[in-house]
Amino acid sequence: MLDRAILCDHVYGDQEWGASDKLIEWFDPASLPQRWLRVTEILVGDLLERAGGAHPDPLVEEFDKAAFDDPNMNIGDFADEHGIKRPSLEWLIKKAYGQTPKRVLRRAPVLNIAADLRGVADDAEADELVLRYFDQSHLIREFAAFFGTMPSAFRASPRTLMTLNLEIRQARRLEELDRLRPRETRPWFLGEGH
Repeated sequence: MLDRAILCDHVYGDQEWGASDKLIEWFDPASLPQRWLRVTEILVGDLLERAGGAHPDPLVEEFDKAAFDDPNMNIGDFADEHGIKRPSLEWLIKKAYGQTPKRVLRRAPVLNIAADLRGVADDAEADELVLRYFDQSHLIREFAAFFGTMPSAFRASPRTLMTLNLEIRQARRLEELDRLRPRETRPWFLGEGH
């Protein structure tokens, strides 16, 4: 879902926390986005636990961390370094992400740019994020391919749910890269006006 919420009574309505009235109470429009984020984190954790969610394959976790660190990495080199054949790695990543490793790597810098545009990225790395593209037209093409809009239009339109998702990803990214401890204040809250 993108920038919309649906009633979920037909999915989790039998659960006290899954009734729309309860969710509307928890996601009060007058609340701060940070509260929405915290409630979302708690609910998703609860859903995963109830569904018997298993931890990802350690190799998938390694690939995820590597993609956070260097989305330009060579997939074949990663496979060799981890003692797995490239087709097996591609199958494993496709199973975990629903996308090929190449696509996962291609979208990583676009998601970082989107987070920066929404104000939920570390300002200290803003210039580095842009330098991952050959030129501005390359950045615009890639951004439009993933988000269906120009970066300027994306920045100008309110996208509360998208912003929350990007913030979760950026926090996790910084944690995975050992640049942020869990529950530490995120860099985007330290700037002016926060």
